[in-house]
Amino acid sequence: MFLCLATVQKIISEVLETDLTFSKEAREIIIKSGIEFIMILSSMASDMAESDAKKTIAPEHVIKALEELEYSEFIPYLEQQLVEYKGSQRVK
Repeated sequence: MFLCLATVQKIISEVLETDLTFSKEAREIIIKSGIEFIMILSSMASDMAESDAKKTIAPEHVIKALEELEYSEFIPYLEQQLVEYKGSQRVK
């Protein structure tokens, strides 16, 4: 498994101040920890879906998994992104 290097670099560039740089080793650690986080989150969301007798992981399963992993501070932002996504899908 891997994350697209260009995508990770773009995200890092957006976060960093313009006078800072990121070493290849630091970028590699970010990529590996991101992969690990995604694997843990998706596994837990899968468990949540399974406990609801669902075969598809829904946003509420991801939100429950984030709460379980004690990442509740991300939930309001993600819920807002979900609202915006659903709104953009209605327009299409």
